[in-house]
Amino acid sequence: DGSTRALMRTVARRAASEITRQSMARDQQRQRAWLEFVIRGAGVGAWDWDLVDDAVQFNEHWATMLGYAFDELAPHVSTWEGLVHPDDRPAAFAAIAAHLEGRTAHYESEHRLRKADGGYLWVLDRGTISMRAPDGRPLRMSGVHVDISALKATQQALAEQQQRLSL
Repeated sequence: DGSTRALMRTVARRAASEITRQSMARDQQRQRAWLEFVIRGAGVGAWDWDLVDDAVQFNEHWATMLGYAFDELAPHVSTWEGLVHPDDRPAAFAAIAAHLEGRTAHYESEHRLRKADGGYLWVLDRGTISMRAPDGRPLRMSGVHVDISALKATQQALAEQQQRLSL
């Protein structure tokens, strides 16, 4: 009977659709786990900024490398802005603006972030627009912070040594 065959085809399509959906969900879960493993293994602080509401997700390492507990830092862009050293803000903010305006392929800045103890940590901050609206407007930006404090200390020591040698 034609109606029975049509019903069987509908049931089969729905079952295939559900299997596909479950498979895609498993693949996404595996991808997220892999990405978290890579980020944790690399020892970097990761961030994901929703440009629509200025919410920012930080990973736990982002907080702990600055000496904070994960739940001490509000998930908002103002948290990062408040931690950037005042002398470094103009260049860091200009680099973000350049990327958001499409003048650079990615965002990159070396700047200091205030630690929980009041000292500062040098970071290499890199990111890129990870989602756009259909009209091309940036919606989300994601990136990482890498602790480059040891590199900056070495650069400073070399500069001081060069200065002493040139006197």
